Amino acid sequence: MSEINIFEELQKPFPASDIEWRVQAMGTKQDGSPWVRVIPYITNRAIMSRLDSVVGPTNWKNEFKPWLNNSVLCGISIRINNEWIEKWDGADETDIEKTKGGISSAMKRTAVQWGIGRYLYNLEAVYAPIVQNGKHFVRGKNGQQSFAWDDPQLPDWALPEGDSVTPDLIKPKKQADKTEPKAKQLPAGNQDQAIKAIGLIANEPMAIKFLNQRKERSWTEEEIKTQNHLLTLHCGEEFRDKFLK
Repeated sequence: MSEINIFEELQKPFPASDIEWRVQAMGTKQDGSPWVRVIPYITNRAIMSRLDSVVGPTNWKNEFKPWLNNSVLCGISIRINNEWIEKWDGADETDIEKTKGGISSAMKRTAVQWGIGRYLYNLEAVYAPIVQNGKHFVRGKNGQQSFAWDDPQLPDWALPEGDSVTPDLIKPKKQADKTEPKAKQLPAGNQDQAIKAIGLIANEPMAIKFLNQRKERSWTEEEIKTQNHLLTLHCGEEFRDKFLK
């Protein structure tokens, strides 16, 4: 493969399944509803797979070096016409899993030097859809409302041919069920403790809703699913499993 063809292949758009999103900013509209602006990035797994498929596993390599106080440099080298060509970039360590986060971010930035995922920088501001029980959850701060959101839909030019929408968005919509969902009984003691945990730790208005429903009837499957989601996000799986067995 020629040098030009290699660069063209490296720069091709990725499927939506290889794109992840990070919150850039969030706030509240005048009507009180939340909004969230997000930015996309390519996963390191997708970067490695792209390099493997374009140049072969034995024709590329990466290297990491500490830089300044809390930063990491990453170099990605590709063998082209029997010559190793190397590009470098770096990133600060992250607040969560500092070393791992710094290495991951540095590799993503260096991949852009090779054109991998560079097209995502051409996107205008992207706002995620706010949905109940969405894929992602944002805990409000300083009085802001907590909410869930789903991955935005990328424009056609930012996706491979035939992959025009994100997988979650192409699922057929379920017909609304007008009947009352069949309730699944949860032990009363566990319900009360879990509700209090949501209210104290997550400060969720939904905890009040659950508490009122607890007095009237058993929880539905959907309510239990939402509770599981909140407890996992804010308390961890171990805490969730302690109260939801």
